Amino acid sequence: MSLSLRIAKYGLYILLFSLTLVFLRLFLFQIILVKGNSMLPTLKDGSVILVYKRNFPQKSILSEKFLTFGQLDIRRFDLVLFDTGEGKLLVKRLIGLPGDFYAFKSGSILIDNKPLIENYTLSSESIPFKSSPVDGSSSPFFYNLSNEGRIPPGYYLLLGDNRRISYDSRDMGLIPEENLRGKIVYVLSY
Repeated sequence: MSLSLRIAKYGLYILLFSLTLVFLRLFLFQIILVKGNSMLPTLKDGSVILVYKRNFPQKSILSEKFLTFGQLDIRRFDLVLFDTGEGKLLVKRLIGLPGDFYAFKSGSILIDNKPLIENYTLSSESIPFKSSPVDGSSSPFFYNLSNEGRIPPGYYLLLGDNRRISYDSRDMGLIPEENLRGKIVYVLSY
């Protein structure tokens, strides 16, 4: 085999390998560095996580539209990555699903009138929830959040594990499905 054929063969392998990596990065997996301590004790500042992106809304390269391929596979208590609408990505815990009735009462969260057992939060002490309605002019894509209500179709209640400092649905409102970017499947470095 001549030298030019070998070079072309290896070049093809490198091209295929590079295209595979780009495909995996764009549509299946992403590695994220966590900034801040709003997810303590589960994740801390500097933790490295692997995000699974398949079936989550992804921005089209050709337009501003978001494409979704398939049904979302997320459950209560999953850690999810979402876009705040300002281009900033945050990791929070999924607490409320579409159709759930939520209530913030006596320092705890009720889902369908049952208190959640939350052994993943930073502190077991009861803290007041700072739930506040969202101003629709500053955040038009998020759904207003009050002390209690039903989560409409296509929206999710996301909260940080370190409730004292977390910037989450209590500040932004309910998060629309099109802002979800992936599910955390593995912590690479704590």
